[in-house]
Amino acid sequence: MITETEINQYGCTAEDSSFEVLRQNGLMWYPWVGKHYPAAPVKVWVIAESHYVNHSGANYQAARHPLYTRRVVAERLFPQYFWPNQTLDKINQTLAGHPVPANKTHLLWENAAFSNLIQRPMNSSKERPNEDDIAKGWSVFSPLLDILKPDFCLFVGLAGTNRLDTLPAALRITAPKWTQDKIGNAYARETFTVSTKNHHAQAAVIGHPGRCFNAQKWHEWLKSNLPSAADWLQQKVQ
Repeated sequence: MITETEINQYGCTAEDSSFEVLRQNGLMWYPWVGKHYPAAPVKVWVIAESHYVNHSGANYQAARHPLYTRRVVAERLFPQYFWPNQTLDKINQTLAGHPVPANKTHLLWENAAFSNLIQRPMNSSKERPNEDDIAKGWSVFSPLLDILKPDFCLFVGLAGTNRLDTLPAALRITAPKWTQDKIGNAYARETFTVSTKNHHAQAAVIGHPGRCFNAQKWHEWLKSNLPSAADWLQQKVQ
């Protein structure tokens, strides 16, 4: 198993004391924060939906460790730990515009942040977050926005933005409007904004990276709708 030293090789732990405080208020996992993210001229935070684990398997306890999200990301930054993960493979390809080989993945993730909205492991890939999961996720997202201070938030999956009625009072999101552009099995939405009283960011949402997800088309959509974010990360792995 990957060591904490290896996890931290490409990551940043400067805000871990703040994340630990949030663990008392619903945060289960520390976000992945790339080592260059805090000083990046363009800060991109990717927010996926959920971790999926087998609750009867040996990895269930491991999946409840606060560093689990970081371990999942970091294991794909070292060729010796690399393992197939459809969600991350498709996110990588969406951000870079092409499949990213194992020996170059770190060039992408040392410049970005990553977390999941839902703060509990799903039983399987077939389980979907419920209303309470989404409400708790938004309540954690709000203070994370103030800590991470992204310029751009990229939501991967529609579950959260489909339930904006569950937002905490401290968080404001302009409801993203549907477009006529269908990519895979999902219609794209216009870009929108997320904000607290302390921070404001642009945001976009793309489809869940499942069977019908087309990473190349979503990359092209991002290039058209959030060009600064897409160009910044793409150039890191060219």
